Amino acid sequence: MRSKLQQTIDCTASDAAARLNSNDGGHSILELQHPAATRNSSQQNRESTRKLLYRRLLFATTAMVCILVSLKVIGVAFAGAYSLDFLTQLSTVVVLLGVIAVLYRTPQASMRLLRIAETVAGIAIAVDFIWVLVIETDTIVAMDETERLAEVFMTLSFALAIFIATYGMFIPGQWRRTAVITGMFALIPATTAIVLRQIHPTLQQSDGFPGFVAPLFTMLMAIASTLTTRIVNQLRREVETAKRYGQYHLLDEIGRGGMGVVYKARHRMLKRPAAIKLIRNEFANKPETITEFEHEVQLSAELTHWNSVQIYDYGRTEEGDFYYVMELLEGENLLSRIHRRSKLSNSETANIISQVCDGLQEAHLKGMVHRDIKPANIFLAKNVGQQDVVKILDFGLAAMKSETDRLQKVSGSPSYMSPEQITAKSIDERCDIYAVGCVIFECLTGYRLFIGDTINELLNQHLHQKPSLADLPESASQFGDVIAKCLEKEPNRRFPNVAALKDAIGRCI
Repeated sequence: MRSKLQQTIDCTASDAAARLNSNDGGHSILELQHPAATRNSSQQNRESTRKLLYRRLLFATTAMVCILVSLKVIGVAFAGAYSLDFLTQLSTVVVLLGVIAVLYRTPQASMRLLRIAETVAGIAIAVDFIWVLVIETDTIVAMDETERLAEVFMTLSFALAIFIATYGMFIPGQWRRTAVITGMFALIPATTAIVLRQIHPTLQQSDGFPGFVAPLFTMLMAIASTLTTRIVNQLRREVETAKRYGQYHLLDEIGRGGMGVVYKARHRMLKRPAAIKLIRNEFANKPETITEFEHEVQLSAELTHWNSVQIYDYGRTEEGDFYYVMELLEGENLLSRIHRRSKLSNSETANIISQVCDGLQEAHLKGMVHRDIKPANIFLAKNVGQQDVVKILDFGLAAMKSETDRLQKVSGSPSYMSPEQITAKSIDERCDIYAVGCVIFECLTGYRLFIGDTINELLNQHLHQKPSLADLPESASQFGDVIAKCLEKEPNRRFPNVAALKDAIGRCI
């Protein structure tokens, strides 16, 4: 028997290690937290931006090559440009053709490679604009027609402004990046003119060169391009979000766990705040993960008690992502509260545990066993002006008592697992009562009931070691008998149900 038990413990060690080392476990697919200022940057949005940037960069570079070649050929045929100038200016075309070749050869190019290609193409185009300005200025000075300079600079600035506007509307990116790039392009006419005045003494006598209109025009276009980028990006995010998540508009990421992500969301018609929980991309193609996710939402949707998280909706997106919508919680979980305060008072502990019992009672009456009660899965929410409204989270390990096979699988967080969970015996709601006893002890002392250097040591303590309650504060000694009854090794010696446990807690105050 001992050998069989040790084999069972060894088999669960690798699965439980990650939970134990993450401060409190972490089977939790998600733990809702107070909304943070983290913007939605999911993998799907990044991939969508990458694909869009690839297509548009390839198209824009190809179009620019065609335009430049046409202009160079026209310049040679009708303007009498020198062959050397023609060949020099064609170097820009060669660089752009190199960028096109790289893009064609790497259709799955990373965002970093695409940004490098964009930078190289941008530098080549900027150099071409500067070269054209220099050539035109040298020609005009040689012909002593400086009065034409303002007209030439205005014409080239207009062409540059069109390029700036097209870049902002066409190339996806953050508005700050667009502001820097378009701002640098907008300064090309004025900067080039300043340098040319130093090279050509003749131009120093020309008060009207380069003029005020051309630099102002390009800078205004850069500002407009930046604003356009911001608006276009916002609209694109809203369109993609609406397509993937129906009537819900995603706002901020507020939680992330082993397999899933939670986003703050708002219903587009009702304007009701909510939280959307969905499987992370790397797990979305695993059938067993989808099955577990569906099982969790189906069980959670059956619960209507105010101490359970309310489920509003669930389904699949057009892309096949599974998600469900639940009430939005603001506050902190019990684990954070304990870490922040070191330990809780008797009255605060009694209030929280009583609400946990109320929430569990509905689940137990429906034939459901949570199997993962722990401080991280007890959320203290701010609800309609009330503080510390308990919400029981994460029914990912929950099971109906009729699901014999599921209940006989070893699962849970090692610091709170009852002996029958560890030995994979058939369990019932009394395993949740055992976990609640561990939570009461942690609330009153600030640390866990059992602490081990290894998973095996920790689980063996739950199986064989009698809990020492000597560390309970003297002011909380009345909780000793309640905790001891919750932590009985034999389930039939514990409280028969959470209602009896709640009554016992009430008598401690």
